[in-house]
Amino acid sequence: MKINGPDLAEWTKGHWVNGIPKCVENITFDSRLVSEASIFIAMTHGQGDGHEFIGQARDLGALGCIVERASDIKIPQLVVPDTLEALVDIGRALRELFEGCVIGLSGSCGKTSTKSLIEKAIGERRAYARKGNWNNKMGVPLTFVELHGKRYDFAMIEAGISEPGEMSVLSSVIKPDLCVITNIGQAHLDGLGSLESVADEKAKLLEYATDQCRLIAPKSVFSFEAFKPYEATAISVEMISAMPSAIMPLEILPDSYYYHSKLLAEGRSEVTVLFDHKETTFSIATTSPGMVENSILAFATAVESGIEPSAAASGIADWMPDNGRGSIEHIKDALFYNDTYNANPTSMRDSLKAFTSVSRSYSKKMYILGVMGELGATAAKLHFALGSSLKYNEGDRLILIGETKLVGAYQEGALSANWPTSAIEIHDTVDSFKSNLANFSGAVFLKGSRTTKLESLIPSSS
Repeated sequence: MKINGPDLAEWTKGHWVNGIPKCVENITFDSRLVSEASIFIAMTHGQGDGHEFIGQARDLGALGCIVERASDIKIPQLVVPDTLEALVDIGRALRELFEGCVIGLSGSCGKTSTKSLIEKAIGERRAYARKGNWNNKMGVPLTFVELHGKRYDFAMIEAGISEPGEMSVLSSVIKPDLCVITNIGQAHLDGLGSLESVADEKAKLLEYATDQCRLIAPKSVFSFEAFKPYEATAISVEMISAMPSAIMPLEILPDSYYYHSKLLAEGRSEVTVLFDHKETTFSIATTSPGMVENSILAFATAVESGIEPSAAASGIADWMPDNGRGSIEHIKDALFYNDTYNANPTSMRDSLKAFTSVSRSYSKKMYILGVMGELGATAAKLHFALGSSLKYNEGDRLILIGETKLVGAYQEGALSANWPTSAIEIHDTVDSFKSNLANFSGAVFLKGSRTTKLESLIPSSS
């Protein structure tokens, strides 16, 4: 199903000059990705001004452009007051045209992987999940552009925020029929301020939810005041320390999923989930406690959406983590735990637990930690706490990369945990860390914020 130019004008309250295109298949803000069936939108909400690339878009065959000011370049142009708001309006309109169930996801970490897990649990033929994390005020509307005209029963839409007010906008576009919250953790504190504020903003994913919408979340989420109004009708996920028995029975409450997991070989976990007086067991390719919990969120989402438990479990068992999101790579004599996509204190602690599990057979360990961004006034304190949580074993090395103040806080924390000074290195950037990891024999942990570019340190496996 194509998008017509007159509809774009109606949805955005804009007006066309130099003609009106029809049969639009795509909208892009990157002029390099323009095709003959696409519209180029000149974004002004960033470091550059997209209006400078209208000519390039025309030369590459764009059907037209969405602009804030008309250009003399001969190409159809939809003039709107604000291109970002226009894109949001387009997303809202296309959301209304989607006839399937929209599943909205958010949380402080694990959103993208959980989206992928839900896709596997429901089935890729029935469930749509855009690859990557297109989760902001540009990405969410563009996700609905890509989804438009496709036949799916379910669509998973990820919502990510970094400051107050963003989630309300995203909720107005997503209008979820079902909501999934992965966790509430220490992320984007420079914009949101506190855990309570993080919870307040995440809860706004339900602000424009449809009347039948239910929330699926870990039980811990409901300790925050912002989520208490939803607790009575929500579906909760809770870890139990052991499987119930005649000696230690478990009361299975309605709308609750209980799970227990144990480690398997080769970086997998076996998970047993109890719900509605039923029991299902599956394995999953992770040792991360957080990702195990996310797999139960995905399982619950699928089952509550009408998928047979056995089919949901089988789909989850086929899931593999994306590269850089807790993936394990064996290169020569080394194991690399690659979680370089991004980092905050919540995800860092979870990944370190996973690394501890998969690296048990290696006597030598190297921890390469990049700084964690967007933590505001608490950044140094949080880096110190993370450093102090690292257990030192003889022969371990700790490589700290990034901003001087924050790597210094990492170092102070590690020293307080009895790391010897000789085992710690500090570097401003990955470029100044010259160690040849290709010849390292042992287990290597890599995680930090995107700006640290730790992925560049992983040697080629060829």
